[in-house]
Amino acid sequence: METAIFLVLFCVVIPVALFFWNQNRTAGKVLGVMLEEDKSLSIKPYPVRGDFVLIGDEGYYIFPDRVRFMRYPSGWPSPLQQNMPAVLYNRGDGEPLDWNKLIRRTVSATEVGAAMEPEWLKNIVRGAREGGKGDKGTKVFLFISIGIGIICLLLLFYMLSRFGGIEQLIKLGK
Repeated sequence: METAIFLVLFCVVIPVALFFWNQNRTAGKVLGVMLEEDKSLSIKPYPVRGDFVLIGDEGYYIFPDRVRFMRYPSGWPSPLQQNMPAVLYNRGDGEPLDWNKLIRRTVSATEVGAAMEPEWLKNIVRGAREGGKGDKGTKVFLFISIGIGIICLLLLFYMLSRFGGIEQLIKLGK
């Protein structure tokens, strides 16, 4: 009998009480998603007064086209969470940020997912290994090019040293 009362209390009464407590706590509030100056993020419900959100001594506008709905509090089981209007702000900036136009994307999530696929990565590695071998003619050409480059540098050094000697003779002749 005592176990049955405990199970009913634990499985029914406490979750229902938490649901209504959370609903009462979030009623008439908006979820302020605040981007802090130290690059951190704070998410708290704040009271609404007309078209404004009051956060301490500061007032922030609410633009209806920049409001999204989020489930609050995060981490709770979804039946106990409440859908709340959420607004994104920079600390100290009175106007809300637009959720859709924060930055321009350069890479789509689909492209990143395709790049992270194991078979795709294996194929790139396999192609790099096959392309990196080369034939004997390529290796010989590489060594000949390096040798010619070294010979050209030595000739350049020799010519510059000879021009320096010629400059000295010209200065002595004047």
